Amino acid sequence: MEPRDEFCGDRSAGVKDPTGNHWWIATHQEDVSSTEIAERIKTLFSNKELV
Repeated sequence: MEPRDEFCGDRSAGVKDPTGNHWWIATHQEDVSSTEIAERIKTLFSNKELV
């Protein structure tokens, strides 16, 4: 998975090594208040179509 910023203030990525192991790498980028997280979640899901 390409690196991406998460709504909770983290950045994460995933890779698969030659032996088939999946590795997840993450780091904390910013402190986000619970109010801001709720707004980001609302924005995230308002931009997606329900299938």
